Amino acid sequence: MNNTNLPSRVNIDLAYTYTGDFLKNIDAQINNLISRVSAFLALGGVLLRFIIELSDTQPSYKLTKILAYITCFISIFLLGLALRSNPGMELEQYKSIINDNTEIFLKSSPEQAKIYFIERDIKVSEKLLEKAYNIKKLLNKSIFFIVLSAFFFTFNGLLVTFLDR
Repeated sequence: MNNTNLPSRVNIDLAYTYTGDFLKNIDAQINNLISRVSAFLALGGVLLRFIIELSDTQPSYKLTKILAYITCFISIFLLGLALRSNPGMELEQYKSIINDNTEIFLKSSPEQAKIYFIERDIKVSEKLLEKAYNIKKLLNKSIFFIVLSAFFFTFNGLLVTFLDR
């Protein structure tokens, strides 16, 4: 056994493990974000149902109801955008690894194959990080609009309570 390559093998194994764990971590974060998006989408649906029941007998009541509808819809729309799927993105990338590079794997050492996977995982992680960032951005915007909708909902209730005496 050639011991001169031992440190580089250990480093390659470490990098390979690290990038694999990093991808798993990103995937877990995306799943967490999607769970949060789903929860807020459900909240938006419930809020929309309550908005339907708001009073609109006076012009100011009607205005707050319309504003609550609009902001709730914007929130639901943004959450829907966040939940859009990208079917098979990862599957296609890994499928192409095997199909396009069969000769590389047959002729290379395990270390060279691991380096190839590390480079490939780095590219995949960049795309997944971008996806996570976009979901997070849409979630944050939708939270703002759902809070704004709840404000108009509450304001309508206050108007009805204090003006309908």
